[in-house]
Amino acid sequence: MAIISTENALGSSALNMLLLEGFTEGLITASTPVLPLTPPAKFDTLTNNINLKNSNGLKNTIYQLHTNSIRTNKSVIETVNRVNHLVDEIKNTNKNNHELNNKIEANFKNIDKEISNNKIIVTKIKANAIKTQKTNDKKFTAFESKYDNAVNQLDNKIDQRSKEANSGIASVAAMSNIPYATNTRFSAGVGAGNYKNGTAIAAGAQYQLKENVNLRSSISWNNSDSAVMGAGIAFGW
Repeated sequence: MAIISTENALGSSALNMLLLEGFTEGLITASTPVLPLTPPAKFDTLTNNINLKNSNGLKNTIYQLHTNSIRTNKSVIETVNRVNHLVDEIKNTNKNNHELNNKIEANFKNIDKEISNNKIIVTKIKANAIKTQKTNDKKFTAFESKYDNAVNQLDNKIDQRSKEANSGIASVAAMSNIPYATNTRFSAGVGAGNYKNGTAIAAGAQYQLKENVNLRSSISWNNSDSAVMGAGIAFGW
């Protein structure tokens, strides 16, 4: 579209308004061709020389362009509003994300604190377990020593009792093997006995109190440092 040069014609307020509106609405740019006017020309004279149909067409064109510009501006405003709405949503999302990140960071800190506390607890439990283990080891060692001593004492007692029993059997064997003379009023003898780890010696005497009454007594000494004694009487008829 060509425009009329404003040279020497800017005194007309109507033309100035028209050109200003054209620049504002984007209808006139720096590349728009300019139609020169003669120096004495005025706006009123020019308008009288313009065909009425062309004048009406120009007005309609300017009106249509102005209407389109309003629609365009409305669309731009709506677009800007939508963009602003999206920006607000993004801001809210960022705010929510920031709050969520703060909560996550706080949770991580709490978790780290709990882990640290658990490590302290585990360390204490280990220390207590080691202490308890040492105490139990001492008690078990003492019990084991006591048990071993008791078993050893029991073994010694069993051995002692076994030896005493064997010695007693040996004493009986020694006393029962003392020989006596039968044709005399008085008789004495000695004997010896052995059974496993028991040994003994014995001595005895027999006395005929009457023809049909005999008295006998014997004693033995064994390797358990104990003595065994016995006595008896016999009647005959």
